[in-house]
Amino acid sequence: MWSNREIIDYGRSLLASWKKKNAEILSCFELDKLQERMQAYADLEMGKAVLQELYAASEEDRSAIWFKVYNESFIMLYERGVLAHLKVVDELPEAAKAQLGAMADDVDYYPEPEAKVAAPVVVQIDPVTQCVTDFHEMGSSAFKKKYIDDTRNRPIYEAAIARGAL
Repeated sequence: MWSNREIIDYGRSLLASWKKKNAEILSCFELDKLQERMQAYADLEMGKAVLQELYAASEEDRSAIWFKVYNESFIMLYERGVLAHLKVVDELPEAAKAQLGAMADDVDYYPEPEAKVAAPVVVQIDPVTQCVTDFHEMGSSAFKKKYIDDTRNRPIYEAAIARGAL
């Protein structure tokens, strides 16, 4: 069984392989500062859970777990915008985008689609139907003021009478 130190040293030894594999995307960022951010993310948000997973893993699975840790750290920081100020290019080249996609696939990370806020549904009520509803719900003086005294609404009131609704 490995000690914490051995597991961490093994992970550090795999870092060079991970950097080589993802050289295109990593070349778009200040590497030293990127590593600091990734280390902080792994320590704060993954920490003990990763060590427990590494203890339980077989020797051959440990390298895959370490690569997944590196990929997840990068993807989460990238998606949260933490790495934006570390970019040394204006736009990611296609090869870098491909590596970014491969990292996301490795950690099964797919950003949540932005929730679309549905526009409120405006229901048009027939003015005559509204007049009938108002007749039953409003007081007589308020109804008289709105439909009988107001010349703009008087035709609606007369239409309700003509339909036999009032």
